[in-house]
Amino acid sequence: MSSFSLNCFQFYTSGVKYMLQTFTDITDIYLHGMVSLRRVFITRTCEWWA
Repeated sequence: MSSFSLNCFQFYTSGVKYMLQTFTDITDIYLHGMVSLRRVFITRTCEWWA
């Protein structure tokens, strides 16, 4: 393997790692947001029905 292809491979793997990290962060934020939204919605609905 030449150094050029090795550099390309390292660049590619680090880019994939970065994208995966960003994706998991976004998924975490989205899931936490949905959970808190649902909690707020449920408490509002319970207060409205009470």
